[in-house]
Amino acid sequence: MASCGGRGKSRRLSSSVPRRYPTALTDRSGNMASFVQLVEFETDDIEACKETLEKFLGEHPDVITSSSSTWTEDRERRGTYVSIIEFPSYEKAMEQSNSAEMTEMTQRLGRLIKGPARFRNLDVISVMKL
Repeated sequence: MASCGGRGKSRRLSSSVPRRYPTALTDRSGNMASFVQLVEFETDDIEACKETLEKFLGEHPDVITSSSSTWTEDRERRGTYVSIIEFPSYEKAMEQSNSAEMTEMTQRLGRLIKGPARFRNLDVISVMKL
């Protein structure tokens, strides 16, 4: 049985949880994603942001070390977005982040967003696909 911890407490998940659910998030190659970055930002022109990213990806496909990227919009705060970026490791995330090409792209996006983006750097400890 799997267990859940929280604030020093541990509890067992019900034995009724089917074992068919894997407890690890994997990328397209079957490797576990071990690092996720959340980037929250505000913009009045999300289409321009998406076009900027798509152009960058076309120009610099070898710079990308992430395995996936999902863009979301906050339902309660329209114009506020969160990009969820999965990486195979923290090191791969830093490799992408520290490239000169990514710095240039970040500057391009910076002209399209309001204020500074906010980052959350998260180590993946468990994921249950349902």
